[in-house]
Amino acid sequence: MVHHLLLLAACATATVIVPNVPLPAMYENGYTMGKEGSGGHQTLDVFLGPFCEDSKRMYPILAQLAKAREGATTIRAHIFPLPYNIGSWPLAQACAAAAIISNSSSTAVDCLGLIYEGSNQRSIKTRAMVNATTPQLIDAIVQLLAAPLGVDGAALQNQLAQGLESGASSYDKAKADWKYGCARGVFATPSVFLNGIQLHGYDDAGPPGGGHAEGDLAALTVEQWVGVLDP
Repeated sequence: MVHHLLLLAACATATVIVPNVPLPAMYENGYTMGKEGSGGHQTLDVFLGPFCEDSKRMYPILAQLAKAREGATTIRAHIFPLPYNIGSWPLAQACAAAAIISNSSSTAVDCLGLIYEGSNQRSIKTRAMVNATTPQLIDAIVQLLAAPLGVDGAALQNQLAQGLESGASSYDKAKADWKYGCARGVFATPSVFLNGIQLHGYDDAGPPGGGHAEGDLAALTVEQWVGVLDP
């Protein structure tokens, strides 16, 4: 009995820090779409995959929504490469690298827009998943992104050099971004959070359990999103 009382006393006097959320979730990341500082009391966090076709479909709607909701809603794009989309990691890292090189977070948003433009996503995705080595994939990414984003190609190439355990600053940034999404419970793209609360769509396509986890969110129009946000 005495031992138990001593143990309780020791626990009561010790400083114990137990966070109520995973530590990576306390790191608020993402890249603001639209004008910096133009958002309002609402925050819409959207996790987009570089190789995700639904993310590509949703991106232009988000860009329009950012303009329509200026002063009312802050829209943050989070780059979340899905691990089963082989080769999507260097592309996510490239967007983080471009933002670092240009010293502007808006470059990461422009990077996503460029990936989703025309046949760019399909071209890079095919190379990554079918017939390219990692160095060949990085060369293709640099060729695709550097000039249109206005960043130095050699600097981007250096940022994307892959080490066995670590890498350049863009590696750490992209890794922290991915961990943040995992800590928030993200497992599919696009995933959407409104003021920290996840929104779920519905999709009954395919066999039981085989539908898209993100549902029909990618199919919503600007007007439908406004209807969701206004109430």
